[in-house]
Amino acid sequence: MAVGGFSATVVSIIVGILSVRSQLQEQVVLEYTGRFSAIIGSLPYGALEISFEVNRSIGADDWNQTLKVVHQYFDLCSEELKLSKRGRVPRSVWEDWTQGIVAAMKNPLCQTALKEERFAAGYQDLRKFLAERNVSSGG
Repeated sequence: MAVGGFSATVVSIIVGILSVRSQLQEQVVLEYTGRFSAIIGSLPYGALEISFEVNRSIGADDWNQTLKVVHQYFDLCSEELKLSKRGRVPRSVWEDWTQGIVAAMKNPLCQTALKEERFAAGYQDLRKFLAERNVSSGG
């Protein structure tokens, strides 16, 4: 009887730990999804699409502001990569994020921004991730 009670306690603890872990992962995903939505809302319409024309869509006056937001996007992608490496994101979510990152990084806005001198030395993990997927990282 004592062994059965102990086993039930251990199972309850394990179920509790798994439940908390799942809730934390969901919270992380929701937070990063919210950050992504805010970033996209701050960029010109269609900025992360492959057909986006940087010179026609962004005036010289708006370029620095746009670069600031793109920098936030690069930071977000780098953080998502690190979260994945630490096992903090469910595999299915990471696969979705990977597809989104790869698609966005192929577009002209990201390609142009990655070539900017201010970004030349940074984002090494992100650049390696992109290179492994045959995506130019501007350098």
